[in-house]
Amino acid sequence: DRTLVMFRELVNWNVASINRYMKKGFHDMVILRSV
Repeated sequence: DRTLVMFRELVNWNVASINRYMKKGFHDMVILRSV
């Protein structure tokens, strides 16, 4: 089904963006810790 494919792509995109945000947030936390 086409809607299912779109939904799956949306979920994958959300997971990727969340992972990127988490990595950036963790990186910023490490920088703040070391200061």
